[in-house]
Amino acid sequence: MNLLTRCYDLVKDYYTYNYSSAPPNQLILFVTSLCNFKCDTCFYWENLNDTDNDLTLEEIKKISTHFGSLKLLLLSGGEPFLRKGLFGVIKVFYENNHVRKLHLPTNGYATEKIIATTEKLLMELPDLKINMGISLDAFGEKHDRIKKQKGAFAKAIETQRALVKLEKKYNTLKTSFYCVVSSDNVEEAEELFRFIAREFGYEKIGFSPLRGDPKEGSLSEPSQNDWENVFQMYRKCIQNRPFHLKQFFINRKIEFVNRVYGNVMSGKGLSPIQCSAGKNICVIDANGDVRACELKGAMANIRDYDYDINKIVDKKMKYTCSCTHACFLNASLEMSPVNYVRSWLNL
Repeated sequence: MNLLTRCYDLVKDYYTYNYSSAPPNQLILFVTSLCNFKCDTCFYWENLNDTDNDLTLEEIKKISTHFGSLKLLLLSGGEPFLRKGLFGVIKVFYENNHVRKLHLPTNGYATEKIIATTEKLLMELPDLKINMGISLDAFGEKHDRIKKQKGAFAKAIETQRALVKLEKKYNTLKTSFYCVVSSDNVEEAEELFRFIAREFGYEKIGFSPLRGDPKEGSLSEPSQNDWENVFQMYRKCIQNRPFHLKQFFINRKIEFVNRVYGNVMSGKGLSPIQCSAGKNICVIDANGDVRACELKGAMANIRDYDYDINKIVDKKMKYTCSCTHACFLNASLEMSPVNYVRSWLNL
């Protein structure tokens, strides 16, 4: 039944966003501009810590009324767990928009608050599946240097150990680390990967290339060759594990996405995928600015349009640019049943 439902949703989305009009059903929401880190890799650094202009809970409630059902809510910031009343923000979309899948990133520094809020979500919103990702860009002190926060690595590991205990208690929680790979840390990626694979399992860490305009202007994305070397670490672990059908298809999709990354890095673009930014997915910043993509400029501020997303997003807009932003790549795949199947089969 789940497979049939999934196929139905894919076909429905294809026709909805190609031949009719509907608000996006995936939303990236910056819940706060407040952040306790000053990461070299941050592309949002110019907009941080202007909390006086952040959307209030009442404004977020108004925004939610103009969306239909949201199949995926992706939070961002700033550091999401520094948002006062984060639980209340998520509950709004859970109740008003039937959100049942949540992507919740964190730098992992405020361990006690992260664990307390996460367990409250798991207990009080039992149908919500949470994908928690802790940012981890290098091993030990190198991570602290990139994040500009002493003890950042140790706190991230401490938080993950506590989250693993919650994973065993609640089957609606999935956790992992996310590493942004740049010219600065690509040579240390294997050391980090080996540590996480040994301590938590190889499937508990994912890598993504640097994107946007980072705070540290000297950084650049890894070369295509360097990226392939990073992915080889993951591929070796896959080959040495017993066969598992579900993990087999997950691995095939990971291979497919990596191939797309390689195409983008080599200048071949996203073909045959067409970016769906602004159609089935959009971005609302902490200050209310609306963007089709995190890497695009603001189209308007939602406060100026009565909090109605439908008055801002342009469903007819098509983007010919290409990038390695996984959120938008996954959303774009869901606009094409054929490409979605291809991704799981790595065709």
